[in-house]
Amino acid sequence: MKTRRIFAVSAAVATAAFALISCGGDKDEQTFDRALLVGKWESVSTPGDFYRYYDTPCDSRGATGTEWYTGDSVTETDVLTGNGNNTLKWSLDGAKLTKMYYQVSHGAFDLPKYYTIIELTSTMLKYKDDVTGSLKSFVKR
Repeated sequence: MKTRRIFAVSAAVATAAFALISCGGDKDEQTFDRALLVGKWESVSTPGDFYRYYDTPCDSRGATGTEWYTGDSVTETDVLTGNGNNTLKWSLDGAKLTKMYYQVSHGAFDLPKYYTIIELTSTMLKYKDDVTGSLKSFVKR
């Protein structure tokens, strides 16, 4: 009887230890240097599609990023001197990039988009759209 109890307790402890080890958490999430993101980036798949990430606010609304497409004859200056369309606030936490887009109709940065960075170097940015799963690549200009 005592042997069965010792065996049962030992089995329970071993099961709990295995559960903690195997489900103790995901491998460490990759982190990226925020300073590498700052700058002007052009889409690899859509040349002329640009994003710029600023280290400090770039307009009176507090935007820290812009996007524009030269195929529509829009420049970065047009975005910065316009009504706020195509401006955003961004944050980077580990590998999670969040962009909050300015909505003129609401007068606020309230349209969130979420991405997971796959690669970030001084010349290359690759991320996955957390909603659609699509991969996007950019080169620094």
